Amino acid sequence: MPEPLPTRREENARATRSMLLATARELFGQRGFTDVGIEETAARAGVTTGALYHHFGSKRGLFRAVVEGIEAELMERAVAVGAQHSDPWRALEAGISATLEASLARDVQQIILRDAPTVLGATEWRAITDQYELGMLRAAVGGLMGSGVIALGSPEMVARALIALIGELAASVADAADGPSARREAERLIRSMLAALRPE
Repeated sequence: MPEPLPTRREENARATRSMLLATARELFGQRGFTDVGIEETAARAGVTTGALYHHFGSKRGLFRAVVEGIEAELMERAVAVGAQHSDPWRALEAGISATLEASLARDVQQIILRDAPTVLGATEWRAITDQYELGMLRAAVGGLMGSGVIALGSPEMVARALIALIGELAASVADAADGPSARREAERLIRSMLAALRPE
């Protein structure tokens, strides 16, 4: 049985939510969480503050939704880039490279790499990265282990180590005076570290 078509009210609610997310992403990306207010965000989105609270509960709730949206985008981009390679090892490298490339974007730098760990706290932030990154990396690593390409560790531990490494390198790229140069250095470093996981 086909899904029922959304009502006009549901369409309006989705449009309001999408507008708030897009506006908040722009503002948080430009100025950071602390310097963005609820009233300004609602006004820029063309909605009431009541609508913002209805959809997200609070400024922090709105911020979390923005973070999850960006994390989903980053995961989808990494998967899409990796899918262009038939070799699973090259696919993993390409996905990581795409993530490091994204760390040059201003909104990713401010929202994901600077504000998210502080605003959301370590436990909540880790849960989000687990949701959007851990499963994908664990599956990729598990496949490589199954074919004998990676011989060290378990899929869970290697995937978590990669998440931590990628996060630290991406933060370094974001804070570097020469971002593109730092990204190239980070990519060379992580490729060398990945190579250490392969059997001699």
